[in-house]
Amino acid sequence: MVAQADNGKGDRISLEELRFISLFQDITGAMVYRGIEDAESNRLFYLVDKNDLGKAIGKDGRNVKTLSKILNKNVEVIGYAPDLESMVRNLFPGISVLKVDVVDKGDGRLSMSR
Repeated sequence: MVAQADNGKGDRISLEELRFISLFQDITGAMVYRGIEDAESNRLFYLVDKNDLGKAIGKDGRNVKTLSKILNKNVEVIGYAPDLESMVRNLFPGISVLKVDVVDKGDGRLSMSR
């Protein structure tokens, strides 16, 4: 059984995700919205307040390197945005995203295209 908590927005956060978030905040002092693990690619994505990106990454990427070493995972820090289009743009820095179309498939999934 996986322990879960509600983040106040109806999303469930697992105990493991809470641990990832706690460790990240302890090391960086940055505000974290989510800590999402992609086990297949051995990566952790942290969604942080856009004003805390520098603090989260650390000088010369020090915080990201420290977390990667402790967790033995690749760590990526992404600026949180409340709207989906801005969030998609934040996911692809350096790429000119012209437009984001979001289609609700009716089964709880969203489809996006560029």
